[in-house]
Amino acid sequence: MKKRATHTAITFLILVAVSAWLTAGQQQPAAGDARAIECGLVAPDFKAPLRLFSPDYYASMKPACLQERMTFYNVPGVTMALIDVNAIAWSKTYGVLEAGTTRAVTADSVFEAASATKVLTTVLVLRLVERGVLDLDRDVNTYLKSWQVPAGPLTAAQPVTLRLLLTHRAGINRPDKGLPFDAAHPPTLGDVVAGRAPATNQGAVVERAPGSGHSYSNIGFLVVQLVLEEATGKKYEQLASELVFKPLGMTSSTLGHPLAADWRARWGVPHDEKGVARARNQMPDAVAHGGLVTSASDMARLAIEIGLAYQGRSTRLLSKRSAELMLTREAEFNAGFGLPLGQGLGVMLLGEGRTLHFLHPGGNDPGANCWVIMSPVTGKGAVIMTNAAAGEALMLEVLASIAHLGAWPDLSRR
Repeated sequence: MKKRATHTAITFLILVAVSAWLTAGQQQPAAGDARAIECGLVAPDFKAPLRLFSPDYYASMKPACLQERMTFYNVPGVTMALIDVNAIAWSKTYGVLEAGTTRAVTADSVFEAASATKVLTTVLVLRLVERGVLDLDRDVNTYLKSWQVPAGPLTAAQPVTLRLLLTHRAGINRPDKGLPFDAAHPPTLGDVVAGRAPATNQGAVVERAPGSGHSYSNIGFLVVQLVLEEATGKKYEQLASELVFKPLGMTSSTLGHPLAADWRARWGVPHDEKGVARARNQMPDAVAHGGLVTSASDMARLAIEIGLAYQGRSTRLLSKRSAELMLTREAEFNAGFGLPLGQGLGVMLLGEGRTLHFLHPGGNDPGANCWVIMSPVTGKGAVIMTNAAAGEALMLEVLASIAHLGAWPDLSRR
C-alpha cells in the first residue's frame, strides 16, 4: 500500500495548536469529562483554522457531538484513549468498522497506527542497544548482509548509523511515489530497500551527507528494520512480540499482513475522503515504518511505558537513560514550517522541561489515521485513531474540545 504523506497541512495545524497548549503548561480535562469532550466539538473556519481555539469564536458556535461530526467528515469509526497520571483514564469507541455495515467499533477493535509505528521500531532498537546487540553510532553496513547502504563520497566522512536513521538525518531518500506494491506479487523487505523487482519503488539511496540535515524518510526506517532482522536473525514481528507486546500485555497488536481472518474481523477498514471503504492490504514484509495494527489502549500502554522509563519508575522496556536518549532533541523537525518541533529518536518533541511531550501522527492511504501524544513528566496524554482520510480534521476538533474544557488560553493568538 502506498503510504500517505504523514505531515499534511491539517496535521501541521494540529501540531501548532497543541504546541501552544503545551507551552502554556495547562492540564487536560479530568478523566470523567469524556461525555463533555464528545459533545464539545465545533466546526472550524478552514480559512483560519486556529480560530477554533479562540474562546470568542468557540462561544459563537453551536457545539456538536462527535457522532454528528463523524457523519460530516465521512468518518465511520473512531477509537480513543485518555492517559492520566501514567494510566489509561478511559477509552471510548464510536461508529462502525466499515461503512454500510453494523459491525461496531468496540474495545477489541484494531486500527492502523501508520507512521506511529516508528515509536515501536525505536523502542526495539533501544532494547537491543541495551543488550549490546546494536550500537546507535556504528555504521549500519556492519550489520547488513543481504544488502548494503550504497557507499560513495557522501558517506566517506560520516556513515549511515541507527541514530541518524531514527532521527531522519541519515540523508536517505524519500521515494517520490511512496512505497506502492503489487499485492499479487508482494516484495520482500530486501526487495523494497534495494528497489528491485517485484518491488516497484525506488530503493534506498543516500541523497545528502549523513548528519547534514533533517529529511523525513519512511524507507529509512525500513533500513532500520533490515538491521534489526539481520543483526538478530529474527523477523521484526517476532522481535516486537517478544520485546514489547508480551511484556506490556499488548494483546490487540499485530504486524502480520495480510491480516488473518480473526484480525480482519476486528479491523477498522480504511475509507477515502468520500467515506468509501478501501480494504487494501498493507505490504506484508516491510512494516517498521507504518505496519502496526493496534488498539488505542495498546498504543497508550506503549506511550505510558516510555513515560515511566523517563521518570525512572519502570525498566520493563527501557532504562531511564534510554528513555532520555529517545526524548532528547537531536534536530529541528521541518524548521521551514516555523513550528517548535524537535526530532528525538523516532518521535517528535514539543516543549522542554516540565512542558516536554513526545508525539507521532500517522496516516496510511487511503484513509487511516493515528495520533499519540504523551507528557513523560506529568504522565498525561492521549491516543486517537480513525478509519477515514478526513479523520485528521476530526482530530483537530477533538483537540479543540479538550482545550476548551481545560480552560486553556486563546491559542489562536499565539
